[in-house]
Amino acid sequence: MNRGDLKTGLGSPLPYVAFWKERRGRRGAESAEEGMKKIFQFSAFSASSAPPRPLRLLHHHPITARLWILTAGALLLAACNSAPAPSALSLSFIESGPEGERPLRMLVTGDYLRIEDGDAASGYILFDRRAGTVYSISHSDRTVLTVRSGPVTLTPPRRFQNTVARAPEPLPAVDGKVVTHYRLLTNGERCADVYAADGLLPEAVAALREYHQALAAIQGEGQARMPATLQSVCDLAEFVFLPARHLEFGFPVRQVNRVGVTRQLVDYRTGMPIKATLFEVPKDYRQITPSGIR
Repeated sequence: MNRGDLKTGLGSPLPYVAFWKERRGRRGAESAEEGMKKIFQFSAFSASSAPPRPLRLLHHHPITARLWILTAGALLLAACNSAPAPSALSLSFIESGPEGERPLRMLVTGDYLRIEDGDAASGYILFDRRAGTVYSISHSDRTVLTVRSGPVTLTPPRRFQNTVARAPEPLPAVDGKVVTHYRLLTNGERCADVYAADGLLPEAVAALREYHQALAAIQGEGQARMPATLQSVCDLAEFVFLPARHLEFGFPVRQVNRVGVTRQLVDYRTGMPIKATLFEVPKDYRQITPSGIR
């Protein structure tokens, strides 16, 4: 199992966190773009230094030797036929905003994306990548909200200009990948700031792109029912017409939306052993659809 330690050469277990804390110190006042306050500790594993004991084969007795060969052959065959243990890419974030901070975890496989807050006691989101279906599971209500992907039917505003501004500021690399600060604008309005590491975690980028695109149609339906005076061009861009534009430049190790909520990557692990049940939808929960809760 490989672990991403966000190496940037700044001399800290999580140097990117240290980088933002240092920047905050230089600026003095706190802002919505401050770095993380919590540092996750990494654990190390060391192998035993004791020399291996020699393997003794009881070859002097023909029956014993034959039994040993048959047993070894059966064990080898079972190992070859057994299915590999399921594993996933695990991503850990901290989201911070006016209401405080909260941990966020994502699990990515070739078939699924799971998103959960903290210990997932209240519920979780499960995205079936092959079916293009999103399930929102609530343990308190014992319900499963099912959202299926579809085409966006909403028409873009007559004036709908989307641009990207690249900030020239120097940023530390993450795991050897260059990080660049991009400002995403719609009609000149600053919608989001993205700090993207080009080439980092492409499998996560693909899964998140599919997830946001799967939600675009239902988001468009919600925007269509909203009075025009309450619509935001940033919301139309971010959730409906360009839901994956923040993923165009690499993996976003840091994001800041237009209201100041920040999401910071603090850790990731590849090949993390998991239980297959984490990607199941509870069968005894009540099934609901978006039309059923309007």
